[in-house]
Amino acid sequence: MIPEEIKNEILEKLKIIEPLTPNQKKVVDVLNDERKDLVGIFGPTGSGKTFLILVYAIQSVLKDKYKKLVIIRALVNTLTRERVPTLEKEPIKKYIYDVLSRYLEAKHIDKLFEAGLIEVYDPFFLRGYSFDKSIVFVDDAHALTPSEMFEILMHMGIDSRFLFAADPVLQETIREDGARALRQTFEKMEEAAFVDLGIADIIRPGARRAVWLLLKNKMKLKPLTEEEKKCLEVIMKHAPDARVVTVLDLRKLKEEHEIKGETPDFLIVAEAGTVGRILGRGGRRIQAIEKELGARVRVIDFSPSEKILHDLFLAIHPVPGKLRRAIQEIDIRGFKLVVVVAEKVAGVLFGKGGSYVRLVEDAFMQLFGLPLVVETRS
Repeated sequence: MIPEEIKNEILEKLKIIEPLTPNQKKVVDVLNDERKDLVGIFGPTGSGKTFLILVYAIQSVLKDKYKKLVIIRALVNTLTRERVPTLEKEPIKKYIYDVLSRYLEAKHIDKLFEAGLIEVYDPFFLRGYSFDKSIVFVDDAHALTPSEMFEILMHMGIDSRFLFAADPVLQETIREDGARALRQTFEKMEEAAFVDLGIADIIRPGARRAVWLLLKNKMKLKPLTEEEKKCLEVIMKHAPDARVVTVLDLRKLKEEHEIKGETPDFLIVAEAGTVGRILGRGGRRIQAIEKELGARVRVIDFSPSEKILHDLFLAIHPVPGKLRRAIQEIDIRGFKLVVVVAEKVAGVLFGKGGSYVRLVEDAFMQLFGLPLVVETRS
């Protein structure tokens, strides 16, 4: 039993917590909807996934809605990306304290563990366990395979809830992650709910900066086709001091979608502040590059902020001028690129038969592996 004084202290400290963004409010609403016994929260590091789930779970256990909080988390070596056993409680206790340290003291976390209200399990050593009247929380679910996630689900007992958090885009560690597989399997089930948080929901400044580095790294790691390699060689020939992040050949996509607008043949993403090295004085270098390639080339700056998503979208879209002010938001939510546009210009964004938006989606799939979703607002 946890001392009543400690219990009341924890509840008092946690009750003041409020969601800071509209998407975080959606998370809180879904967690408080007890009809949903399978809940998945997707989003980047620092967007509040783990924090909001832990706050809800601890409050629910202390209010005797559930017997205990069961935390299942695969520990992943950040250098080798290999998983290591989670048999010791201390690393998990420290991570819970780190997440909640603005509100709870270490003694509060210790008491929750001592009273058996929080238990830790390794996802690979669950045989023989059944969790009744428990909140089962799988954190970093993207680090588990589909079979491992379904194995955990098999241990859910009576009157329990299954919650998980994942970042399958920016923190992916395996080709096919269990979080995405679970969502695809149960998305239409009435008792399940899934919420996507985005870069705009990131609260920690360090995490926000890290996201842009991860996005840039994804582009750097994109395998280049032979034509893209040739384009890069031509760039380095005429601009030897160029610092190129990636090259994207858009010619086949333009042909496939019958695009004749302003979309370039090659899109070049350059390191921040280095576009001028490729353009050259008076545009001489870019003119020489285009002449040798016999293709239209557009160069954009990798700005480590929300601006890069806007710049990429407008650089690829066939009629960027009409959309520049009409796009209200572009964000990566869950594992989708979400574009919010003014309703009156939605037709311009989509193009004839949706050809424009399919072109942009195919390009973003090559860059980040992200499908595109368009939302309209009046």
